[in-house]
This record gives sequence, C-alpha cells and structure tokens, in this order.
Amino acid sequence: MTLEKLKREYDKYNTPSMFDALKESIEAQIVETEVYKGVYYEIFPYSFQRVGMRKGRPVKQFSRLKSSDDLYFYGFNEKKQIVEVREGCEIENQFDYQFIFYNDAYIKSLDYDNDKELQNISYYNLDKSHQIETMLSIGCFGAGEEEYFYDNNGKLQKIKIRQFELNGQEGCTLYHTFKYSQDGSLDSIIKSTSMYEEVVYTEKKK
Repeated sequence: MTLEKLKREYDKYNTPSMFDALKESIEAQIVETEVYKGVYYEIFPYSFQRVGMRKGRPVKQFSRLKSSDDLYFYGFNEKKQIVEVREGCEIENQFDYQFIFYNDAYIKSLDYDNDKELQNISYYNLDKSHQIETMLSIGCFGAGEEEYFYDNNGKLQKIKIRQFELNGQEGCTLYHTFKYSQDGSLDSIIKSTSMYEEVVYTEKKK
C-alpha cells in the first residue's frame, strides 16, 4: 500500500452512503457491546496512553446518564474482536465511529465523525507473529507513517512517526519510547524529536 493508493481508497470511502453501508455491515456482526465512560480498550498498542489519556470506567446503566459525551460503545464480533467503536461527542446522542477490519496481514481502521465524513483511514501491517510492524494512514489533515520496534522478547520499545501535510511536505519525525516497570507493566511513555522530549504518560502507582 502506498500513500497514493491510500488516498484513492480514502476518497472512495468518504461518502455518506459508504458510511451507511459500512455501519450496516459491521453492526450485523456485533454479538456483544460494552459501554465505558472514557476510552477503555487498547485496540492498537498504547493507543490512548500515547496522547496522555487514561483508561475509563465501566458503565452498567448508561441510559440513566444525563449525557452521551465521552461514552464509548465497543462492539464485539463472535471472534471477540472489536469491530466498532462509537464515541459520544459534545452534541447529545451524536457519535463518532471507528470501523475495524481484520486480516492475516493487516488491520484496517476507518474513523468517521458524526456527520459521516471520513476523518482517517489507517492500515496496520502485521509481521509473522501478528505484531504491528508498520502503519500507514491518511486523513483530512494529512498523512502519517509509523514503524514499530520490539526487543528480543517481542516487547514494544519504540515507535517512529513520520508526518506529512496535505501538500506532501514532511514535518518533523517523532518518537514514542516506552519504559516498563520490573513486573513488565507500562511505566511511562516519552515523546521526543531531535529538538526536545517530554513524558506524555506516566502510569499511576497503586
């Protein structure tokens, strides 16, 4: 997959009718739904921790909540794979959608806003161990490439991130570096460039 091919695919999926067709197809596969206040599942490695977010909490009776803002509905297929994420936005009972497709060689993710406009399409390419090797994405604000690095035990150590503007101009290269506690759990995530670094996530100690 190249950025040119991905741009054509982005244009293909960026229509309300395509959104409706995908939603109908995906939701026909859902056999179980879980609801949380705040993001909960790491569909891709440390996906929300990398932007400084923390895990949300389960919601048992979401119909009693006064607002749907920041509610996350995770739809699972019969293989227990998450195939749809609905995220409540600031407009009441309006949702952004993420549709996820699984393949032996890659995982594809499409993100739509509540107006059925495609925000981003991403391909996560898998190695022989089914770990993510690279990611390629394109969206309404630009494109990105990621390369994943693991240690000899298969533990994620670093992600290299290249970003491109809509005109193709490349921005600075970012790195996310992962630090672990002695028990192997995540301790912190450091974001860096050639000019600076900052800790974007630190795990709370119990």
